[in-house]
Amino acid sequence: MDAVATFDIGTNSVLCLAAELRDGAVVARDDRCIITRLGEGVDVHGALQPAAMERTLGALRELSAVARATSRRAAVGTSALRDATNAADFVRAAEEILGCPIEVISGKREAELTFAGASAGLGVRGERTIVDVGGGSTEIVRGTVGPEEAVSIDIGSVRLTERFLRSDPPTEAEITTLRSAVRAEVARATHILRPEIVGVAGTITTLAALALKMADYDRARVHGYVIAASAVRELADRLARMKVEDRAALVGMPERRALPIAAGALIVAELLDAARASRLIVSDGGVRYGLAAELLRV
Repeated sequence: MDAVATFDIGTNSVLCLAAELRDGAVVARDDRCIITRLGEGVDVHGALQPAAMERTLGALRELSAVARATSRRAAVGTSALRDATNAADFVRAAEEILGCPIEVISGKREAELTFAGASAGLGVRGERTIVDVGGGSTEIVRGTVGPEEAVSIDIGSVRLTERFLRSDPPTEAEITTLRSAVRAEVARATHILRPEIVGVAGTITTLAALALKMADYDRARVHGYVIAASAVRELADRLARMKVEDRAALVGMPERRALPIAAGALIVAELLDAARASRLIVSDGGVRYGLAAELLRV
C-alpha cells in the first residue's frame, strides 16, 4: 500500500509521520516527535543559534529513517524558520538530509494544514476553532467542514518564555506581564474564536498527559480527550508558579518541555477565556496529518 512521510519542523519540536490511506482516512504507520528547540534565541537574536541547528539536524537524521519505506515525502518549516535571518542555511542542510524540499509556510498555510490534520478522527460536528500553540507562534483557524478563516499571532511557548519568564520560578510580575501580552495578541483573533475549541500540538497534548498522569504517552488516550476550561486554568496557574525542576518531575511531563510549558499553558488558558469556552478538546493530529492528507489526496 502506498505510504507517505511528512515532517513538521517547528520552533520547539520536529515531528515525523509515516502514513497510508485506509478507508478514506489517514492512518499512521509511524509517528514520532523529538524536542529540539530550534527557535531557542531567535526572538532575542533574530537568527538560529548553531547549537539549536545542530540539535535539529541530528533529529532529522534520526527521523529520516521513518521515511525509507515510503514513496513520497514532504516537509514544512514554521515560525522559527519564518523569522530567522539565517533560515536558508539551515534549510539547505536539512533538505540534504531529508532528500526533499522544505516549504517554509506562512501562518495562514500552517493554520489550514492544522485544521485538516487536527479535525481528523475526532467526530466533532458544527463550527469550531482549532488552536495550535507552537513554540514561536499560535495558529487559530475557524471552520465547519473545512477552514474558513485563519489568523496567526506571534505568541508561542518558547518565544514568551524567553521574553517574559526569566526567573525560576517566575515572579508574579512576570506572569502578569505575560498574560497582558497574550491578551493583547489574542484580541486580534477574538472574531474567529468559537466556544467549541479543539487544541493541537505539544503544549496541549502535554496538558492532557499531565491531566491523565500518563507516564508513557498514549496517542489513543490523548486524541479526543476533553479537559474542562476551569481545569486548564488551574493547571496553567500551578505550572507558572513552579520551578522548572519541579515541573520536570510531574508525571506526564517530557523533560525538554518543562521550561516552555508554563508560558504555553497560560496562552491556552487565555484563549479559552477569550472564547468563553467551557472545555478543550485535545487533538494529536496537526500539520503533519494535514500534509499527509494532501499527499494522499484525501
